[in-house]
Amino acid sequence: MSSYTDHFGEPDSPRKFAMLLGAARALPASERESFLVGRCADRSDLLARLRDALQEDEPTRSSGLSAPDPPFAGVQAWIAGEDDGRDAGMRRFGPYRLLLLIARGGMGEVHLAERSDGEFEQLVALKLVSLPTPGLIRRFRQERQILARLQHPNIARLLDGGVGEANIPFYVMEYVDGVPITDYVVENRLDVAATLALFAQVCDAVQYAHRNLVVHRDIKPSNILVDDDGIPKLLDFGIAKVLEGSSGGNATGAGLQFFTPNYAAPEQLLGGNVTTATDVYALGVVLYELLTGCNPYRLRRNESLEQAILHTEPMTASSLAERAGPGSARQRRMRGRSLRGDLDHVLQTAMAKEPERRYASAEALKADLCSHLEGRPVKARGTGTAYRLRKFLQRHRIGVALAATVTIALVVATAFSLWQAGIARRQAARAATEAATASAVQEFMIHAFTQAEPWRNGGHPPNVLDLAESALDRIDVELQGQPPAKVKMYRTLGRLFRVAGDVRDSAKAGQRAVAELEKMPSAAPADLHDARMEWFFSLISTGDYATARRVLENASAVVPGDEARRIAIEDARALLARSAGDLLDYDRLEQAIPARTAAFYGEVSVRTAQARWHAFEAALLVGHYAAAQTALEQVYAINVAMMPVTAPLRTEVLADQLVVAAKRGRPEAAVSLAERLVARTRRLFGVSGDLADSLTKLGKVQREARQAHAAIATLAQADALLADPRFGNAFRRAANAAELGRAYLDAKQPKAALPVFAEALKAYVGADDPRGLALRAGMARAAWLRGDASAAALLRDAVESARKHQLAELPEILSWLAEAEHGDASETLWREVLATLEAQGRPLSSLAFDSHRALARLLGARASAGDAEAQWRLALAQSITLYGEGSAIVAETLKEAAQANRVEAATLLQRALADVAATERPAQRLIDRVREDLAAIEATPPHAPG
Repeated sequence: MSSYTDHFGEPDSPRKFAMLLGAARALPASERESFLVGRCADRSDLLARLRDALQEDEPTRSSGLSAPDPPFAGVQAWIAGEDDGRDAGMRRFGPYRLLLLIARGGMGEVHLAERSDGEFEQLVALKLVSLPTPGLIRRFRQERQILARLQHPNIARLLDGGVGEANIPFYVMEYVDGVPITDYVVENRLDVAATLALFAQVCDAVQYAHRNLVVHRDIKPSNILVDDDGIPKLLDFGIAKVLEGSSGGNATGAGLQFFTPNYAAPEQLLGGNVTTATDVYALGVVLYELLTGCNPYRLRRNESLEQAILHTEPMTASSLAERAGPGSARQRRMRGRSLRGDLDHVLQTAMAKEPERRYASAEALKADLCSHLEGRPVKARGTGTAYRLRKFLQRHRIGVALAATVTIALVVATAFSLWQAGIARRQAARAATEAATASAVQEFMIHAFTQAEPWRNGGHPPNVLDLAESALDRIDVELQGQPPAKVKMYRTLGRLFRVAGDVRDSAKAGQRAVAELEKMPSAAPADLHDARMEWFFSLISTGDYATARRVLENASAVVPGDEARRIAIEDARALLARSAGDLLDYDRLEQAIPARTAAFYGEVSVRTAQARWHAFEAALLVGHYAAAQTALEQVYAINVAMMPVTAPLRTEVLADQLVVAAKRGRPEAAVSLAERLVARTRRLFGVSGDLADSLTKLGKVQREARQAHAAIATLAQADALLADPRFGNAFRRAANAAELGRAYLDAKQPKAALPVFAEALKAYVGADDPRGLALRAGMARAAWLRGDASAAALLRDAVESARKHQLAELPEILSWLAEAEHGDASETLWREVLATLEAQGRPLSSLAFDSHRALARLLGARASAGDAEAQWRLALAQSITLYGEGSAIVAETLKEAAQANRVEAATLLQRALADVAATERPAQRLIDRVREDLAAIEATPPHAPG
């Protein structure tokens, strides 16, 4: 029988219903119908239920009460629209009322139910016999007796039982709101160690059942649900067997096969004796699937699943993970390496064809998994001396031994790689050269890392970067006459420096590697290309764009006919354009790359998804929001085609939705999305760089929504995380600091903004680095707010630089200068702000509202009543759309508009009423309140506009 809760991907799943309903509620009302139709094109019944649920929301929304949160809000709505043919009497079982059919199997049905006797409210899973034959009732009662004896934190608890009004037996279990363990591992991106730790809890549950003389006989992922707290629960003992002697023996009955073939042991398929070893086999299959993402049996032509289980040895998990597992080729190789050895042997032992060759118990399986996690020998590998010695060394590496192990691993990996290349090409001369290179590299690295010995450094091991810098300066001397070894060391150190954030030394190492290769007549073109590309990326990080452009052009000449590298060159050109501030060229390049990538790698591929992602970012940056939305949908479609809609993927899509919402003039919606993003990221990843990025996004949209003080608090949290080198680097922290500084400016706290901008500037090299221009403009704005007479000139310089580099921040910098200028100069700048926003695709934004209001004030001061009124009407329309009818900003705008135009107040209000009435949410209450204010306004002298 299937699990008590389906995962959200199933067509009749309450999770899917709840997910769709929650997503629809998050959208503006005008977009919900198209969203639902697109997701339910082949499910008219599901579409109707979703529409009904959204319709039922309306009274709640209009009353000002918030709707209940998913998943139970979605479940209740599903229930309201469901009619499974039962009459009222058939829907009650004692104090429990059936709500929703969750699953149906050969033995009965499982329903979501609620206790509704007034004592207390509780959602439960209620199981009943749908067709009460004597045999099924006997097995049902046995299952209830089995569950009554099992009290374990990883086994779903029996709560109650009895006989319903129609003489149908039932029992009640805790409702597990979770997902199958396979989905949980994917959704939460668990690594091998975390997966094994989770699975160990399942072994505990199975071992507990075995100690109580119960064999489950149907262990599979859908019978192991993991809740939001990461606790796995073993479910569905419907075909379990009691090992102690009892009448009836095998409870399934002669000739009946109540098990899932994919996870069935050979003895189950043959009708043999079922023991605890049968469950151990199923645990092995589930673990294999968790670690590889695939079932162990890949059928050959004309081979049945039964034949494969009985006669075929499954491919080792490490080999299958490398060939067919999820992720990129590099990720698959890394996964395969992590499984090779101990875990391959563990799985082979658990899934042995003969029960006597398997682990003696689930506890023994868990013990080997724990040994592997702790670096101790596993029993499945035997007792070889060399193996045990290797495990002993792995467990006891500390201090200098750690540095030595890293060094040896690097040397061995290099030598092995070079040896493989020599064998593959069968060129004895090159093999000899590579062997010499490996030997030279080995000697050099061992010598360099002897500096890690504490006695040489006053008892303290030196920093790894210090050792690398020292090594960089000694390569030319100590490896003199050995160009291949020099190149190997320079490139290795260059990568190390870049990862560690030392971009200057990374560029220095890259330059030296290229210089050595250019002097070598035998250098392979591909090697020279790759070294130049590594140098290029380091140069980009230093801000030396002129040299980076020259190096990139040299690299592009090396790879005629190599389409993969040519696509990489185009990617690099786009990165250079963005870094150098040529945003239009950046967008042009990024929009052209996806088609070329899809033609080479295929549409459904990681590379194409990345290319379309970059196209989304480029379109967003230059303000082409419709194109950005299209690219985002394409990325999402590719990811869904490649893998399940996992929690991390939903988090990424949520992040992109909030960016688009913010850019398209929906700040309140964007804040709501961003808050959900932060909560989800915190739950999935904890304290991490991902959480810092989510907080930065939230701070940005809080600024757009005029929540300056909230933005300051949020961005300060992100800064505290990014200060930790585990979670960020100088550039990410500087980008967050730029937002924090602008939030201080929004809050009119220039004194606090100045040191934030100054600290962020340290990350950028060169006065013309476009990433630093916006920071310098912010410093000029802060100086102007503090009354510095020279600030206006600084702002003019900032505007010129922003225009030159087409900075995305140009509208905001223009607005700062517009505030600092007067008269015609100010008016011209405000109009340029609006024109730039229009060109960026942001005609609806808080900055556009500011611009219309500022122009209205300027024109009103000149007695240009008609022009001023037009700007007030535009400002009013923007404020209502952006902030909602009941907001203080809308009320203040109406008041100021009427106060500045006393003679035209009635006309203004009539036109405003017409404008507001045409919106989705007519602001009648607001207009009534403003009418009352006008009576007071007319009794007072005109207010001089500021």
